[in-house]
Amino acid sequence: MRSTKTMGLVSVSMALAVTLTACSSDSDKEASPKPTSPFRTQPYTAPDANTGIGPTDQALPTQIPEPIHVSELKPIGADQVVIAEAGWGSLTTNLNVFDPKTGKLIQTVTSANTNWDLTPTVFAGEHPGLPYILGHEVWRPRGWRGKADYTLTWYEGDATKPAEVVLPEETRTHGRHSSNAVTPDGKYWVTWDDMLFGIRVVDLQAKKQTGKLQILNCGPFTWPVGHDIYSLCESSQELLQIHIDDNGVPSVANRTKVLPEGFTSARHAPFAADVKKALLVNGYGNAYLFDFANGLPTAPVEKAGSVVKAGISFDNPAVNADASRISVPYTDGEIPAGSARAGDWKKTIVFDAAFKEVGELTADDLGGGSAESQVFSTDGKILYVLASKDDKTTLYGFDAASLKQVSKAPVKGPGPLGEMFAPLTVTP
Repeated sequence: MRSTKTMGLVSVSMALAVTLTACSSDSDKEASPKPTSPFRTQPYTAPDANTGIGPTDQALPTQIPEPIHVSELKPIGADQVVIAEAGWGSLTTNLNVFDPKTGKLIQTVTSANTNWDLTPTVFAGEHPGLPYILGHEVWRPRGWRGKADYTLTWYEGDATKPAEVVLPEETRTHGRHSSNAVTPDGKYWVTWDDMLFGIRVVDLQAKKQTGKLQILNCGPFTWPVGHDIYSLCESSQELLQIHIDDNGVPSVANRTKVLPEGFTSARHAPFAADVKKALLVNGYGNAYLFDFANGLPTAPVEKAGSVVKAGISFDNPAVNADASRISVPYTDGEIPAGSARAGDWKKTIVFDAAFKEVGELTADDLGGGSAESQVFSTDGKILYVLASKDDKTTLYGFDAASLKQVSKAPVKGPGPLGEMFAPLTVTP
């Protein structure tokens, strides 16, 4: 009984304490003002001389709130080059704009990658409705698993508000060089879609997909001449012409069986826009130059030459704007250059349109370094080669006609540097 009385007293005391606490809490709420945390609009400001960019350390701020910096993207000159961050497997990559003569880093854009190659379109100059860099991207909310959003992104001006075109959910763009293109007037962007087995067309001014076309057993190239897109059909030995009408809808215009018996294709096939020729070097080293200046060829297409050299393996070629120079890197040994066990870069041989050797670049021409990537300038007059040695990277420029060195500049970005892109000129 004594224990029961004690428990009763405790229960009454606890109930009274709870009641008093509740009353006290209500009175405090009424007496104290509500805490406020107003949203403060913080404007973005252009970086100044004291702003750290990339790996540069920035001094501790003296102004509170600290200014928020953002680079306003600027038009890219036809005499500049874009060098992408090296490496593969990340969701995004830095695209660094350099002055190749001085090595100055002008600006950096971070873009998402595609399935395989990094395939942005860099525009020379400023054009209404077109960005400075058109990002061909795949955004993956769950990383490499789950849904993938294939997206075109407009990188220009205010870097905080890029415009986007999200392609239909069933899209799976091929994601390699020469499998997407912009028409010479900057009107349409075209891509080969592996899920569709055909092409998709996006109107860059209207910022929307306007058409698609399934073409089985063809592709994946998209070589643009006017509003016509040229490609090939390997199994039937045909070249293919696709026309995009005024509404942005593609249709097959023509196809001709002109490729040689036993023809095999390639993963990459760069385009010489000034003369409307496509260069294809297949796995056997057989080189073809397809001429679309007058539409589809009607005569059988002959091999233009071979890039095979004893004891070394060829890598992906580059062609300049008028197809007068073709640059082919070679790695040491006979293991294919694109494989994991391929040898180191040995040299680069430059050919003319008839595949006669014009000259070669070796480590001696690159200060003892090794070539990492190459690109011809927008006008095709300079061959740029990115070389590395002892953790330092240098950008060399060589006259395309004579291979004489015309520029040399150390370059450094926020991260390691790799593939290069030359700006594309369009005439709306």
